[in-house]
Amino acid sequence: MRLLADGWTRVRVAVLSVSLVCLVGCPESPGPLKTTWSRLYGTEQDTQEAFEVVEVPTGGFLAEVRVTESYNGRWLLRVDGSGNEVWSRQYLSGSFMAGIKIGVFSDGQSLVAMYQLRGGSTGDTLVTFELLDADGQLLWEEEDAEAFSLSLIGDSVPICTSSDDGCMYVTAAGSLVKRNRNWDAIWTQSIDSILQTSAPEGFERRGVACLGLGWDDACYFAVLGRSSQKTCKTALYDVVIIRADSFGNTGTEAVYACEGKTRGPSMSSQFKITRTGEYMVTAFADLYGSGLVGESVALLNSAMNVKWVFHCPDDTQIVSAAKIPGGGFMLAGKRETMSGDKAVLIRLDANGQQQWIRDYCIDTESAFNDIEATTDGGLIVAGHNDKEQGEWDIWSAWLLKVNAEGEY
Repeated sequence: MRLLADGWTRVRVAVLSVSLVCLVGCPESPGPLKTTWSRLYGTEQDTQEAFEVVEVPTGGFLAEVRVTESYNGRWLLRVDGSGNEVWSRQYLSGSFMAGIKIGVFSDGQSLVAMYQLRGGSTGDTLVTFELLDADGQLLWEEEDAEAFSLSLIGDSVPICTSSDDGCMYVTAAGSLVKRNRNWDAIWTQSIDSILQTSAPEGFERRGVACLGLGWDDACYFAVLGRSSQKTCKTALYDVVIIRADSFGNTGTEAVYACEGKTRGPSMSSQFKITRTGEYMVTAFADLYGSGLVGESVALLNSAMNVKWVFHCPDDTQIVSAAKIPGGGFMLAGKRETMSGDKAVLIRLDANGQQQWIRDYCIDTESAFNDIEATTDGGLIVAGHNDKEQGEWDIWSAWLLKVNAEGEY
């Protein structure tokens, strides 16, 4: 490891590609903020960026890093609470690797799901599941050719990892499967049968997204689709929220009907559930007639009624949002400028009103891809930053730990 100019630390890690994570909200009563920091990771030859990041219950964070020139390589990066590398693990594939989902358990073990498309981007799917111990060592590996669907919502692989007793995931055939940590199947239920009692008439499922663990430690999924009996505007979808606990108790929690609306969730949306049972939706489409005129971030209550909508500035793309433990919300993404993209954070109050907007690393090209609230009252942000290495400008994977005011 060597220290770069301006206090940056470069840790020799590796690289990766697309990944998708279900994020878990943090407790409403956080402890004192322990530390803030900013770190770059990667090699000096490759362009890479960090995407999803999750907090590890035993301390520190686990992130996916991608090599932007490669669709077949991935890395997992484990860092401690100060951003120092603990371990890294490389994944290479002869197939098109569409995504990685990472989840963590209470003892520091992690579940990794690698989602591959065999025969190119339109080929059959193959998902490889791995269980890693707290040191990143492989405990077991299983393959499932039926897991997941090609209809991914907002690049979100539909798998939910509970804190200690296994995971749930959605198969391409539309089944919701629960497995324990030894990969024994506990139960299987049809999503269509769960939807029968509350979905709009004629509802046709188009895709499933994972919202993560709710306040009740159950897993929540968003099922997007269209009703053959109704007409919805272009890009908008009906949404049915499904709740499933570890014992196989399942049901629908809420429905968002798109008929007659000019705004709502799209296939590009990212869904998160807060610890207070609300739903945060990025890429919340605003429509005029049949044309997409802008993207927004919305907060919906437990009944899927809109509480507020924040309209993103024209030059800004927001890709992830988090509820701040002390109150309000933080949005992460990038802003287009004449000198390239700049990583940006926007803080909102509890009513969705902007308090401030801030660019990061204004002298270099940068962007944020994910943000998650942490149990100490801060936030962890993942993205990339362009730092000069000799004669070359290279994107480096970037993790940033900030306080509730975006400071580090």
